[in-house]
Amino acid sequence: MIVKDYVHERRQRQREMFVPLRLDPGHAQVDFGEARPVIGGVEPKIHFFAMDLLYSDSCRVQAYPAEVLNSLAAAALA
Repeated sequence: MIVKDYVHERRQRQREMFVPLRLDPGHAQVDFGEARPVIGGVEPKIHFFAMDLLYSDSCRVQAYPAEVLNSLAAAALA
């Protein structure tokens, strides 16, 4: 076997593989996060709700004073 053939075969076996994501309508990824913005020289801690609609590639972010169930319900229904 010639060296270039060996190298070619070896590279073929090590090639990166990707599995496409299946993005069905109506599915979303949801999470809460924290941030410390500077507002009028003050750095309050805020909680934010982030929802990513995968199929349509759109997102929604809403800030709340606390990371509680009521905030989650209000954000999901808004």
